Amino acid sequence: MPRNLGKALERLLGPHKDGRMCTHQLYKNRGLAMIRKIDVPMVKNQVTGQWTFAQRTWFDYDGCLKGGRYLGMEAKEIGSDQLPIGASGLKPHQLEALINFHAMGAVTGVLWMPDRDRCYWLSGEFLKRFKDLFYEKPYKYIPLRTVEVTCPQVMTKDGFIDYLPSALTVVGP
Repeated sequence: MPRNLGKALERLLGPHKDGRMCTHQLYKNRGLAMIRKIDVPMVKNQVTGQWTFAQRTWFDYDGCLKGGRYLGMEAKEIGSDQLPIGASGLKPHQLEALINFHAMGAVTGVLWMPDRDRCYWLSGEFLKRFKDLFYEKPYKYIPLRTVEVTCPQVMTKDGFIDYLPSALTVVGP
């Protein structure tokens, strides 16, 4: 069973209330991008007492890159040798939306942190190729070994996440 690493990736991306530098603050300070975390409201079921999302989740982050291009990104911290597609990982509707937005010219992708020392950028183009070639035939997950040889590692040696250069190397649909 994949394990969630907690909020490590979210803390690295920021923003930090204590003023420490994080990825999105650095991008903003350098005039490269304005990126925000999208928080989906939660509601408590009065009968069961369980908390659920008030609406269908979208991407974890979206924003605007210098020059006006839209960025949509999902962030996953699943400690496993596979990124599930389904309830415990990347939702099928998120996969479809990332691919469709990419086809319209947006910069899209998934930041996947399989452990505390690595983080990969899975571009919209990679997601499209994966879906076209493998999804449901037989995979319901993206194997880490495929990501390791295909996608750029975006965590620096000092633990900083710098995905924007990799996200911008994939141009167009």
